[in-house]
Amino acid sequence: RLLREGRGLEGHRGRRHRPRRRTPHQHLGRPEVQGPPARRERGRTGVRDLPAVARRRRPAAGRVRSRPRVQRRRLRQLRNHHHPRTAMTDDDQSFDAHRCPNGHLSYPGHTRCPDCGEKQTETVDLADRTATVVTWTTSNATPPGVREPNHLAIVEFDVDGEAVRALGQLTTADDVDIGDEVEPVYAEELREPGVGIREPDSQEWDGYRFEPV
Repeated sequence: RLLREGRGLEGHRGRRHRPRRRTPHQHLGRPEVQGPPARRERGRTGVRDLPAVARRRRPAAGRVRSRPRVQRRRLRQLRNHHHPRTAMTDDDQSFDAHRCPNGHLSYPGHTRCPDCGEKQTETVDLADRTATVVTWTTSNATPPGVREPNHLAIVEFDVDGEAVRALGQLTTADDVDIGDEVEPVYAEELREPGVGIREPDSQEWDGYRFEPV
């Protein structure tokens, strides 16, 4: 009665004239929108007040959404980068760690040094060096083509006072313990190609195993 007589606030004129409810993501500098939202935006309170960049846009029909620029650049670097796992010919096999100008070593190599970000400019052959077992384990459930059980170890090489670690298979797990000395031994096949694999040629892996000294 007081509202109708003009002694209070303006009388209630229905839902259409109510200000829309604010949400935390609604831009506070914009005026309130009167009335209910449009049919397309019903249930998405405040979406008309969001900046254009914040609105979710759907890709056009038949168009695949592309990857972000940073991700595309990283994928291009990985595709063009020569992986330093092995650099082997028929006469010579090498086990290369990569070094940056600041002396940091890493295995395998990277486009940029993980420690300082500089480009890695030289390699150090670890094939003629010995390493120390940091930890080791045995896997009894292996993928097709991988020996069972499979003995794996993380070993650490000391190159002029700089430590570099590598993960690889052990030739045997008998009498192997943490702190033991091992040496790299070249193996022509690290797995059996063609076992459960549709393309055997892609599974011909050679490399190094670690043998107790």
